[in-house]
Amino acid sequence: MSATSHNPDGQLVKAWAAYRQSAATARSESGLLRSWRWRVLAVTVAGATAGALADALREAASTTPAWLVSGIGSAGSVLLAIATLITATLLTVSRQQRWTINRAVAEALKSECFRYATRTAPYDSADAAERLAARTQRLTEALGANAPSSTGPARTGGLPHHLAATDYLHRRVEDQQSWYADKAYAARNSLARFRLVSILLGTLAALLPVIGTLLDKPGPASWAALATTAGTAIGSFVYAERFAFLAESYAAAANRLDALRKRWDVSPQGDDDLQRLVDDVEQALSTENSAWMAELMREEE
Repeated sequence: MSATSHNPDGQLVKAWAAYRQSAATARSESGLLRSWRWRVLAVTVAGATAGALADALREAASTTPAWLVSGIGSAGSVLLAIATLITATLLTVSRQQRWTINRAVAEALKSECFRYATRTAPYDSADAAERLAARTQRLTEALGANAPSSTGPARTGGLPHHLAATDYLHRRVEDQQSWYADKAYAARNSLARFRLVSILLGTLAALLPVIGTLLDKPGPASWAALATTAGTAIGSFVYAERFAFLAESYAAAANRLDALRKRWDVSPQGDDDLQRLVDDVEQALSTENSAWMAELMREEE
């Protein structure tokens, strides 16, 4: 059976619009956090590079004017101070909380909308619209000061309505599984690249002092300090982005959804068994979101 063609009711539109607003806010905050983390990483490496260059020039007794060497060293100190200031003022706990709570509420609202669209419990009764209205109000009120600012018309793109089992499998299960699989793949690739860079920097940090000793030159030791600082900055960036956790968590969620889809495919059920499918899928998604929230909250403690 396929989805019917008549329009969804007003309460579903309101709930879906609330989901879209919170999801958009979460994406915006996540993007800002990642953008500023990249800036902190770049500014930190630039500052450490300037400091290492100034030290190397001093130790090598080069003909570079003293004022220029001093200026390079001062620039490095200023850049490192800027990185610290950005971290303290823009990468704040409150911004992190605004991101995490909006994503959590968005995912909860999305789940309620799909339950409502399939007319499964608790939306399988005559007061389904009233139940959805009450649930939507509770979730949006939980946002508190982190609530999205309402600007422009409500966005309802992708709105699900009157979904049978096959529609739910396609719109919810397969779509979400693909999203998790793609995100897990991207996280694994990012983690592998940063780990390779960290290994190379760690190797340089260990070898450069030895090379300096063998050559009886102090210069390499300055660059070893740069490698150490850069490696530490990359480690902080990787931890903040949670690449390792996301690669594992998203892959596990994709696998769970794939197993549920295959279970249905192997033994197709009627609409009477749709409740079990929806319960299992929404529980799997809720489990992943709860794990994601718990991991992010560790940074705030």
